[in-house]
Amino acid sequence: MSATETMSPDTASYGLHVGPQVKAQATRQFVNPPAPQPAAPGEPRRGGFVVKSRAVQNLQFRATVEGHEFLSDEGLESGGNDAGPAPLRYFLAGIMLCHQVMIVKSATLLDLKLHHLESDITGISGRPAQGEPGGFIKLLLNVSIESQNSDDQIKKIVEQAGERCGAFVTIQRAASVDLTLKHNGQVIQERSYEAKSA
Repeated sequence: MSATETMSPDTASYGLHVGPQVKAQATRQFVNPPAPQPAAPGEPRRGGFVVKSRAVQNLQFRATVEGHEFLSDEGLESGGNDAGPAPLRYFLAGIMLCHQVMIVKSATLLDLKLHHLESDITGISGRPAQGEPGGFIKLLLNVSIESQNSDDQIKKIVEQAGERCGAFVTIQRAASVDLTLKHNGQVIQERSYEAKSA
């Protein structure tokens, strides 16, 4: 929706605009998925995509995917120029944004309207010098939703999002995820998803 478009009364009362194409696509994806088609030799499997990147200067890189470009750089303290988020920031953002997409899709499939959806994510790194594995060993994901739905309905769509989000499922193979869910300002669930490889 552009800034010049007026919101319908329904959109104004709920705040978060979700068009009918979202439910149509979510239905195709989760309710009536098409039969898998074999990939041609040399092509990515169905659902695959290719992200490309080229070095610009120092630790700065320009990535492209499906016609979009984004810049990654390290901070000044790490030898970069701080011209964009560092790679691990994109990594965390990808997990969180995928989870949010699946919350919205899950809500549309159940005809639940959301007024507000906001999340934040923190990665806790291991300390190899102290015998812990490198990389993230735990993620802290906070999800805040405002709606006129019941707490149980909100728990259900967040649970479905965790099952449907490819990034969330993938990270669980390596790190645990502690999820705190707020509904209308109140914590309604605190759940730990343990790493499946542990």
